[in-house]
Amino acid sequence: MDHHDLLHLEALAGELLSDHAQLSQMIRKAKTEASAKFFSDIYHKNITNIKEIREKCNGYFQDSTNQLLKVAIISIDHFYEWSYRFPASDHSLLKFALANIMTEIVESYSHSECIDLGKDKLIIVLRPGEDEILLEKKLKEALQIVKELLDFSISIGISSQKTDFGKLVEAIFEADTALGNRLYSGYGRILKFEEFVEQNSRKITINDHVLDQLSEAIETGDSLRSRNLIDHIIGEIRRSCMSQKKALSIIARTGDCFLRLSRDEDKVKNK
Repeated sequence: MDHHDLLHLEALAGELLSDHAQLSQMIRKAKTEASAKFFSDIYHKNITNIKEIREKCNGYFQDSTNQLLKVAIISIDHFYEWSYRFPASDHSLLKFALANIMTEIVESYSHSECIDLGKDKLIIVLRPGEDEILLEKKLKEALQIVKELLDFSISIGISSQKTDFGKLVEAIFEADTALGNRLYSGYGRILKFEEFVEQNSRKITINDHVLDQLSEAIETGDSLRSRNLIDHIIGEIRRSCMSQKKALSIIARTGDCFLRLSRDEDKVKNK
């Protein structure tokens, strides 16, 4: 083989390697986009069939489908403030950086990359096991690194342990529910679903009688009693870690008491 043939062979090999690299990159990109849509469809309840979920997981996670898992949902704290604080042109870049940080830090403890769900949330599937304490340490490390490098805080909701990927829907729901408890427990922390289950079953002492008492106190102008009742309601909401929907319902009813009083005062003034 002469020198010309060797150069031709070297050029051909270079082209093949380049084509292979491009093809591999395209496959990775397509797989990432497909898995992102898969998680988004589950999160938004577009896919609920367990058999379909298991079949797709076989493709996305290969030999991991029968292994234990936990789902972590990562959320940017105070998202609307965050949206105004950073230029819109930087939003995608910041979320990309956040996903990379999370993926890299928990790489040894995860089934998947960290995937953007849109708006303020990202998701990653974790592998619980003997090193769960170390995994939690890694997640806390992620909270700190994001704060230092990206200059904003995140909260992480974590589901209870599941036995296989057929329970991915349940795990995602639990992680999202746990995340919602940051309203009461505080932002910039890890929130575990199982830690709130017992608290959520606690008897709530906010009932119609308490709200009627508040309404009466407002109407009679008893400001001290009104403040005490409001403090009681707020304290119960925080201690109980009730769902956001229920908490907002109670807050709305409390606000109605003030609105009725305000209307009554306006009627008196206008007479």
